[in-house]
Amino acid sequence: MASWWLDVPESRLSQGDVVVGVPLAALAYPPTNIHKQVVKGGLEAWVTTPAKQQKASGLFVAKGSSSAVVLVLSHGCELDKDERKGRVVVCEASPAERLNSEVRDVVFAQRRISLMPLPAVPGHGDYYADIRTVQSVDRRIVEAGGRAASMTAEARTRLQTQLAAFFARDLLPSA
Repeated sequence: MASWWLDVPESRLSQGDVVVGVPLAALAYPPTNIHKQVVKGGLEAWVTTPAKQQKASGLFVAKGSSSAVVLVLSHGCELDKDERKGRVVVCEASPAERLNSEVRDVVFAQRRISLMPLPAVPGHGDYYADIRTVQSVDRRIVEAGGRAASMTAEARTRLQTQLAAFFARDLLPSA
């Protein structure tokens, strides 16, 4: 592919944007309820709910990053609705240097369906997006992050193809 990135990011949030500074979280295992409680000194704190009082719904312990790099997966049609309180579907992106050289070669040869190569992200270098980490984030949080890059039309088509393959691989004809 000739070029993955536009010279200047799109004026509006778009599919294929790389955004920095977006907090992400995932439920910690095992799922553990938490609740507010007044503790020593009269302060309020979050504490683990005793097992016998655990509920199927409520607040749970999560682990994550307060400032992740994400790839925007939401389609442009959804993003164009301009719902300030809407949700944006993203997945986490990480520096390619975190991969061992064997896995990195497979990812950047575009032979790993769950990991999308993001070569030469402007100002950041080689990254990869882990589609297994898909989650929705409040649009205001994503827009408050720093947009590092927007994909070219050709790269966006490549992203859409990889998303289709990841989510519908059993429906695709075999080679």
